Amino acid sequence: MSRVRAVLMCAAAVLAVSLTACAPPGGAADAGDAEETLTTFLRALADGELPTAFSLSTAAASDFACTGMIDQEQPAPSIAAPEIRSIAVDGDRASAEVAYRTPAEQVDDVDLERVGGQWRVVIPDSWRLDVGFDAPVVAELTIDDDCRVPVEDAHVQALAWPGNYRVAVSDPTGVLERPEQFLYAVPGGGVTGIDGDATALPAVPEIALSTLGARMAPLLEQAFAACVDAAFAGSTCPAGLTGAAPAPGAQPSTDYLFIERVWTDDARTWRFETRPGSVEVVRDGQTTSAEFRFTGTLGTDSAGALTLGLDAG
Repeated sequence: MSRVRAVLMCAAAVLAVSLTACAPPGGAADAGDAEETLTTFLRALADGELPTAFSLSTAAASDFACTGMIDQEQPAPSIAAPEIRSIAVDGDRASAEVAYRTPAEQVDDVDLERVGGQWRVVIPDSWRLDVGFDAPVVAELTIDDDCRVPVEDAHVQALAWPGNYRVAVSDPTGVLERPEQFLYAVPGGGVTGIDGDATALPAVPEIALSTLGARMAPLLEQAFAACVDAAFAGSTCPAGLTGAAPAPGAQPSTDYLFIERVWTDDARTWRFETRPGSVEVVRDGQTTSAEFRFTGTLGTDSAGALTLGLDAG
């Protein structure tokens, strides 16, 4: 081998090493495959082909708020005018900047992962419904009239395609008549129809509490009358009257007819406590004033009428 040829071969080897070291991770073919997958994914959303978009993602069915978001075609598209502005590949991951309209213009960073040799889209974190409450609650969300999502741990957070969703809050027990209905925008989490933050809704809205109080008052009156008829020894008697007897002709204050608080311990049933009332009683042969309050569990019967499960004294 001549000295000139050896030098040229050495230079070529050095050049090859240099190009390999400086080349961006993932070749042009990788970038092209990733871009093709992302383009197909975005076009599927723009055409309302939600099952196709889901099949090109890394998400599981349980990640979505509603099964209809993954197994139904939609006449109305989720997005319009999708555009991939840039894409870069690094091994088995890729990142892209994507623009689209919902109809407002949106720009998102979208990642892809190579799974089993195929590129799949990682749905952005901003593409989700995020609705929460300020305390433990018994509630469910109805999304677009046909999808019911139970609230667990006072929070619902699930994937959803871009768009505006009609959300209504209800109490599956029928105890509370909830007023919240609003539009929820994905991405962004903007709401229309309520004041404040959709992640901090009241567990028991004031308007629902007022309505509940009006329904409870006659039931509490009946419970107290039954307690008097049983000489403060019946199952409807609150703890404050234990060991006493009704004073002749005594009338209770009406404070016990008002709710002090309503809460849940298990996210399935509501508990309640009334304000303290007072009544003249006979205890140890002496007439005195006794304070009492009702506590118990709220429910509804098969006809939807409110029921009280009172704690025994």
